[in-house]
Amino acid sequence: MTKFYNLEFLRLLGTIIIVHLHVWRFYDFTPAIREHYFAMEKVAHIIKHLGSSYLWVEFFYILSGFLLIYTLSHKRNPDWVKNSLTRAKRLFWPIAVSFVLMFILSLFGILKFNKYDNFMTLLLLQKSGLMHTPHAGNNPFLWFIGPLFFTNIFYAYIKINFSRKALNLLSALLFFLGYTILVHQGFPAISKVYFNFLPVGLIRGIAGCSAGIVLYNFWEYYRKNMKANSISLTKKLFVTALEIYLLGFIVYYTLLHRISYDNPFLFVIAFMAIIFVFVNKEGYLSGFLDKPLFLKLGRYSFNIYVMQAIVFAVLSWAVNKYTIDNIDFNNTIIFYLYPVILISLSVILGIINYHICEIINRRQQKAM
Repeated sequence: MTKFYNLEFLRLLGTIIIVHLHVWRFYDFTPAIREHYFAMEKVAHIIKHLGSSYLWVEFFYILSGFLLIYTLSHKRNPDWVKNSLTRAKRLFWPIAVSFVLMFILSLFGILKFNKYDNFMTLLLLQKSGLMHTPHAGNNPFLWFIGPLFFTNIFYAYIKINFSRKALNLLSALLFFLGYTILVHQGFPAISKVYFNFLPVGLIRGIAGCSAGIVLYNFWEYYRKNMKANSISLTKKLFVTALEIYLLGFIVYYTLLHRISYDNPFLFVIAFMAIIFVFVNKEGYLSGFLDKPLFLKLGRYSFNIYVMQAIVFAVLSWAVNKYTIDNIDFNNTIIFYLYPVILISLSVILGIINYHICEIINRRQQKAM
């Protein structure tokens, strides 16, 4: 089974960009910093240009659907229960470790530990439809995990137990219907619930994973029927230019500047396109990024994402309690240093969390 190391690069990039968005919004989460009006004006300006960063969540949904079917297609007699438990364990331990740390912090009054909401989040129920939408516990950033998990195990069941035609029909239909709802509702806030039972997060999860399956079917057809055994220099240069353009377009309009076009589905197309060209590895950029190094770095992505909430909580508490009188957030250096500290600490704690989870997994395997 072919490894796609370059996709791990995109996974890590998307994680950092989303954390970066949360960092700037974190200024609003810290009441004491709001008193620095000049700084808040700059924050508002930056957030305005970062308005499309949240769409990287669509990338993770699309990628999960693609890799789910790709992996199951290369397994002999896959077991649905084992597959589901493996996926649950992969998500469970990083979240569990973070909640243990949050509980310890709550003993020192740094945060209030929301035990019941955290328990429900630990069961991967946040924004899945089985947990009240306003409730998010101590880590509201994990809202997309529930929809991701349940959509994945649903499609895994369809893939394992039903025909290929049934999977293709269902995924194509839900891809179209899901994004039709989201586009015409303007990709509403994740707190939105339709018909009193259908959260927006779940719709995004279903639509995104379905898009990934549709993409996999197109890629498989291209690989078997259209991909040449050898690539001419002209084609390689053309594909390289396309790879650079797609990556530049996505990064520029999700990190540096808000696009004027008001249909976010454009980014869904862009994410599907960049995954397609990267898995084909026909350009110089996708080939250059297809290194085992990015597999190692990409493994930290989810843990980094999980641990950002702890960093935000601790620094918010510290700034409000101890240092606000001594820090001038209107100072340009301090203004930009603060986000750098937040992102750096999230990365460090994410790496530590990953290795703690690896130790737990190894001990479980030895005990079995």
